[in-house]
Amino acid sequence: MVALPQVVLLTEDPGLADAATAAIWEAGATVQPLSSSAQLDRVAPASRLAVCGHDVDAGAAAALGRAWPGCRIVRAALGDRAWGAGGCLVLPDSAPQLTRLVEAAHRPSGTVKRVALIGAHGGAGTSCLAVALALALAGAGRGAGPVRLAALNRAGAPIGALLGEPRTPGWGPWLDADVGPPPAAPAAISGIQLLSHEAPPPGAPAWRVRQALESWEALAPGGHTLIDAGRAAPGGAWRAASWADHRLLVARADPAGAEALAGLARELETLGLDFRVAVRGLRGGLDAGEVADGIGGGVTRVGDERSLVAGLVHGLVPGERAKGPLARAARELADWLGAVRAGGRAIPAGGAVPAGGAVPARRRAQGRAGRGRRTPRRSLPEFNPAAFAEEW
Repeated sequence: MVALPQVVLLTEDPGLADAATAAIWEAGATVQPLSSSAQLDRVAPASRLAVCGHDVDAGAAAALGRAWPGCRIVRAALGDRAWGAGGCLVLPDSAPQLTRLVEAAHRPSGTVKRVALIGAHGGAGTSCLAVALALALAGAGRGAGPVRLAALNRAGAPIGALLGEPRTPGWGPWLDADVGPPPAAPAAISGIQLLSHEAPPPGAPAWRVRQALESWEALAPGGHTLIDAGRAAPGGAWRAASWADHRLLVARADPAGAEALAGLARELETLGLDFRVAVRGLRGGLDAGEVADGIGGGVTRVGDERSLVAGLVHGLVPGERAKGPLARAARELADWLGAVRAGGRAIPAGGAVPAGGAVPARRRAQGRAGRGRRTPRRSLPEFNPAAFAEEW
C-alpha cells in the first residue's frame, strides 16, 4: 500500500485546524496535529512541510525550523484573524494555495518534465493540440526519454480515438495500484505512451490521479508527460496546472473564448502559476492577439486546419500533416519546451513513427489520399460583429 505523506499542523484554534486539515487532505496527505512545539518528538521522520497557526508564537515556529532544517514552515490563519499578519495564508479562501504547497513539497524528485494543456472552454481544440504536441516531442526528442500522454478532461475528445487506439485498460489499474503490483508501462502508439483512452471516472479524487501519474513516470526516467486537461478535470483545472512544470491555456479566437480564457488566467495567476496561451484561429473570428490581450505570457497561434475532420475520418492523427497549421504550432511549442532535437534539427511532427518501425502502409496510403491541391493561404479577416446573427 502506498504510504501517504504527513504534514504537521501546529495550532490551538479548532476552526483553523478544520480548514487546514481539509486543504491538506485534498492534497492526499495525512495530518499530524500538535498543540505545541514540545510535541515534535511524536513525529518521525521529520515532515517536509508544517503549517503553523497565527495563534502560535514566533518562537515555537522557529523551534520547529531548528528541529527540522529541511522542513518548510507555512503560516496560516482563519478569516479576519489574519488581520495585520503578513505572509499568512488566510483560510478557507487560500485553501487551494495550501493544497498546492503540500503537493509541491512531496513531489518525487526526477527528471520528468510535465506539461499541462488546459482548455479554457469546451471545443477549444485542446485534445488535438495535445496529440500534435506529443507527436512533435516524440519526433524531436528521440533518445531523451518517453513521451507520455494522459487524458484528464472528461469534456474533451477521447485521446484514444484521436490516436487510433480507442480501447486501453484505462485509469482503473492505476487508481487501484495500492491493492496490487503497479501496472506495466503502456505500449507506445506512434512513439507516445497513452495511459488511458479517456479521462478518469467521475468522482476520482484528484490526489489519486496525481499519484497515478507519479507511479507511471517512475517506470522510466526522463521524458515528457503531457496532461490534456480542462475545467472538468478532477479537482478543477488548477489542480492539473499546479502539477505541471509548464502550462498552456487553449482557447478559440472568438468573444466567448476570450472571456473564458481571461477567467482561467485570473484563476491561475491567483495561485502564482505562470503559463503560455495558444489561440485556435477561426474563419471570421478574432485575432489571436485580441484574444490574449492583457494576459501575460507568450502566445502561440494555431491556424485553422480545415482538413482536420477529413483527416481524422481517413485515419490521420492530429498534427501528422507536417505542413499543417496544427503541426507547425506543435513544433513551435516543442521549441518553447526546449525539446532535444535529433541531429541538431527539428523532426516534423509527422515524422514520429511507431515503436515497431515505419509508418504502416495503410497510414501512408491514407495520407496520400488526403493530400489535395494546394490553395493560396488567406489571412483571417478582421472580426466584424455585423457579420454575426447576434447583437454584440
